[in-house]
Amino acid sequence: MRYLALLHTMSSAITLYTNRMCPYAQRVAIALEHSGLQHDKVEVDLYGSKGFTKKDLKAVEAAAGLAPKGYIPVLSIDDETLRESTKCVERVGALAPEKLAPGDAAAAAWAVAHCDGPITRSGKDAVFSGKASTPELERALRDLDARLTRDFVAGDAFSTADCVLLPFLFRIRKELDIPADASRLRGYLDRAFAHPAFRRTVAEPYWWWW
Repeated sequence: MRYLALLHTMSSAITLYTNRMCPYAQRVAIALEHSGLQHDKVEVDLYGSKGFTKKDLKAVEAAAGLAPKGYIPVLSIDDETLRESTKCVERVGALAPEKLAPGDAAAAAWAVAHCDGPITRSGKDAVFSGKASTPELERALRDLDARLTRDFVAGDAFSTADCVLLPFLFRIRKELDIPADASRLRGYLDRAFAHPAFRRTVAEPYWWWW
C-alpha cells in the first residue's frame, strides 16, 4: 500500500494528515508549529487521485483500528491515531504543556465551545445568506470581545484555545464584518494573526468548511 511506503520516509513519530485549505486541519497545524515538536505533514488530496488521496487516508485509519472516514485532520503519534480537530489540538498541548497550556482553563473551555457553537453557526448562516453580518454573528463576536481581558483567549500567552479559534476568525475577518466597537477583539486578532505559528499555516485560497 502507498501509505505504508510513505511511513518509511517519515522522520518523526508525529504525523499530521492535513490539507492546508481546511480550517479544522489548520487548528492542529498551528498547535504543532507553536509546540516546537518535530513532526511530518502529509497533504491529502481529498477530491482528486494524485498524491496521497482520501483512499490512502482511509487505509491509515483502518490500520489504526478506526472506522475509515477519510476526514481530516488525522493525527498519528507513535502507535496512537486521533481524529477530530479539538482532540488533536488537546493531544498536542499535552505533549508540550509549557508551550500550549491555557493559563485559564475555564476561559479556554468557554472559547472552544463558543467557537464550535455560536461563532461557526452564525458565520455559516451569514455566508449562505450572502450578508456581511447578521444579528447572531454580531452577538457571538461581541460575546467573545467581552471575554478578551488579556492578550490571548485564555491568558497572557498563546495556547490551545487560540489554535482552535484562529482559523475561523481569520475567515470571518477576511470576508465578513466584525463590529467596529469590538476593540478588544480587533486588537486580539492583530496580535494573533501576527503570531509565527499562525502565519506559517495560512493558505490562500482556503475553504470555509463550516
